Amino acid sequence: MTRSAEDKQAFRDALRLKGNVKDAEAYCSINRSLHFRWKKRDPIYSRACDEINNALESERQQQYINRIALSGDPKKPCKRCGIDTPNTTEFFDLGGSGKTRHICRRCDAERHVIKAKKVSDGIDVRRSQEEIILDAPRKKVEEQARREALKMFMRGLRVAEEIYMKKEPEAIEERRVKARALYAQNADAVKSRSRVHYYNNLESERLRVTVYKHSHPDRVVKWGDKRKKLAAEQADGSLTHERVGELFGSAKLCPYCERKLTQGNKTLDHLIALSLGGSHGIHNTLICCRTCNMRKNAKPFVEWIVTLSESCERRARKIYRQRYGAEPEQQTMGLNYG
Repeated sequence: MTRSAEDKQAFRDALRLKGNVKDAEAYCSINRSLHFRWKKRDPIYSRACDEINNALESERQQQYINRIALSGDPKKPCKRCGIDTPNTTEFFDLGGSGKTRHICRRCDAERHVIKAKKVSDGIDVRRSQEEIILDAPRKKVEEQARREALKMFMRGLRVAEEIYMKKEPEAIEERRVKARALYAQNADAVKSRSRVHYYNNLESERLRVTVYKHSHPDRVVKWGDKRKKLAAEQADGSLTHERVGELFGSAKLCPYCERKLTQGNKTLDHLIALSLGGSHGIHNTLICCRTCNMRKNAKPFVEWIVTLSESCERRARKIYRQRYGAEPEQQTMGLNYG
């Protein structure tokens, strides 16, 4: 075997071991420019490198699927690859409105690589004015279909309400009592099943909640009054209106997921929820993004952090230690879970 053949074999072995050209170059001390020159001039070497890259890509794909399978978070399908991926910031980037995008991070990176390759080859990737004009009717049809679906949903809701109100009041009250008793017996299972159903039917469930809030404004006001009363009872006087304004003005990144905070995406979060006995004070509050706050909701801190990715969990634990001087597991005994 000649010197050149030995170098080619060494670089192929390093590429198979390290997975990318840069690390392979450092591992075998062979300049990567030789690798690209060999690929252009030697078809056998080029074919062998392509086989190695395909095998590595299949292995990375399998590792990615395994990570998805191990995650217990609610999933949604990626619009590009079609894989049911956990609906978290680890797998989906956040859009401008604070909601996760419809294309997973992996597909988004591939899309940018393909776009950069086209630009480097001199291909114009921008849409022409004619394409934009032709695409306008399709968007108009989709918007009209969405409005029709909303009308049908509202009509069905009114019909269901009319049928329900025609029943005898005694029968309605008896049904409510049975439902409450059944819920008390299987509260955890019902919550888990409801949560899975909510995330599997995200658009229709959000629509249902919106319609319910508009239909029952008195209950929405009652929920807000209850929370205000709880905050007033557990306030320690350190969280004034001016201090809250300063916190909102100075917050730039979410302390949990480190996403950029926009003006409409900032929320006040209580590390220990008010319903669990947490105080309404500067020591127990911080500014985070709406997504993290909604996912945390009123869960105990120790139960919430185990659902996060490793990096987010590490940051959340650090914040808790700085505030309370102990790990979240050591503080659960003093919480009011009632």
